[in-house]
Amino acid sequence: MNKKLENTEQKNLNAAKKIFLKKGKDGSRMQEIADEAAINKALLHYYFRSKDKLFEAVFDDAIMKFLPKIGNVLNSDKSLFDKIRLFTNHYIDFFIENLYLPLFIFSELRSKPDRIIKLAGQIGTKSSLLIMEFQSAVDN
Repeated sequence: MNKKLENTEQKNLNAAKKIFLKKGKDGSRMQEIADEAAINKALLHYYFRSKDKLFEAVFDDAIMKFLPKIGNVLNSDKSLFDKIRLFTNHYIDFFIENLYLPLFIFSELRSKPDRIIKLAGQIGTKSSLLIMEFQSAVDN
């Protein structure tokens, strides 16, 4: 994809994120998002086809900014307590920088809980190994 198209698509995603965070998926309109992005609604539909697809793109973009950092911590060779400390630090730092994102993410996960499992699988988070580490720490 050429640079101009990438910039336009990112501009549209940023506008959609702003509106979705403020009004939620159901309270947002494509025209409102197009107005925020300073484009016409037809162009917004050209890029994303529907509000559902646009919402999915915004959600995936948001969660993929968070999950890789967490995945790196969980998949590291550090001790369980270091993983907990690093996880907590990354979690707090990320959500301080993105205050409205937790509500946005949890709202979507409430309606589609399998989505986080799919996305976590894409980045290779080994949650079963972490669960075993927790269990081992509890047992000892």
